[in-house]
Amino acid sequence: MDWLQPWRRKAEKAVGETLQGEIATSVHVLDGRLGQEDAWFASHLDQAAVQCLEFLAEAGVALQDRRVCDIGCGDGLIDAGILQRSAAREFVGFDIAPGGSAALHQALKRHGYSTDSLSNFRMVQSGVTSIPSPDHYFDVAVSWSAFEHVADPTALLREVRRILVPGGVLFLQLWPFFWLQHGTHLWQWFPDGYANQLHTDAEIQARLTRDSETDPGWKQMMFDAYSTLNRFTVRDLEASLIDAGFEVKRFQLLTDTIQIPDNAEWCSSVDRAISGVKLVATTAG
Repeated sequence: MDWLQPWRRKAEKAVGETLQGEIATSVHVLDGRLGQEDAWFASHLDQAAVQCLEFLAEAGVALQDRRVCDIGCGDGLIDAGILQRSAAREFVGFDIAPGGSAALHQALKRHGYSTDSLSNFRMVQSGVTSIPSPDHYFDVAVSWSAFEHVADPTALLREVRRILVPGGVLFLQLWPFFWLQHGTHLWQWFPDGYANQLHTDAEIQARLTRDSETDPGWKQMMFDAYSTLNRFTVRDLEASLIDAGFEVKRFQLLTDTIQIPDNAEWCSSVDRAISGVKLVATTAG
């Protein structure tokens, strides 16, 4: 397994389909004319970072001279993209398994990018629902495609609120929700989607086992990731934000046109159609 995080195939799918209007990278990513690593760079260092900054700017939030953290930073590539385009005073990437600063520096250099903007950036290992930071330390927290992997979003959001200053800002992007056509992250083996609604976990694992061409470690990693996805909907997310003490100030739904297959497990059609969300929230009170 190379330095790329397991979620890179999610980025490739996002580029090609669900976030077509959000991440406008060519679908050539999907047919191999760009490599996986190139696809990951295109969709994170550039598009995802730019989207984050633009969404914050449209909410009147700038990162200049601010203390910023990323919740679920992974390999840190989005953070590098943000730092290249902002003048944050300090930037910390938190993750239960951070990719490591050395790997990030190497990857950027390999692609011809300077690492000068990372002088005030560090990665720190966090707990599942605990963040090693003093109270009221950060001005802004960002999170991109991480909260669908969080077992207890409400508890983690409370922790995020704890480390934010009064009036602090949270940018959160969540994609994909579990009930989306490809919300399982298993599109490599279930290109038609709805695997979680048409198959048992045993049937899903059996299909992955029959795939003799894919690295066994990758297959196990993706099945483990699927097994730990939460079942949150956008309404659940809103309730958790309120419970954690946030007020949503800016909100964008990412939606799909869907064709519900016969025999699919029942789920609200609204929840099926909402593929993701981007929002800005501030600490209440």
